[in-house]
Amino acid sequence: MKIKMIKTVPGSLNGITIQTFDEGVEYDLPKELADAFILKGYAENLEAGPMEQKVIEPEENKHDELSGRTVDELKEIAKSMGIKGYTKLSKDELVQAIHEAVN
Repeated sequence: MKIKMIKTVPGSLNGITIQTFDEGVEYDLPKELADAFILKGYAENLEAGPMEQKVIEPEENKHDELSGRTVDELKEIAKSMGIKGYTKLSKDELVQAIHEAVN
């Protein structure tokens, strides 16, 4: 997924090696990592049309959006965010861990 960073932040493409994603730079990243950056407000989706552009929503809407994801998707997001112990978490725990990591 093509994104443009709004803020410089660290991230991992493979869950092991951390690299810096620089503000103002466009990247083509795996969907899970791109979604994590967009969800946190660190990047904008360059593949979305103007009306589809992700907007930072109230916290309750973010939580609802995560609840609609599969466990595998949530684990990929948690992995890309560097959340420890994510593999042993239930769906609800993953949603909560991601939500806490964003805040």
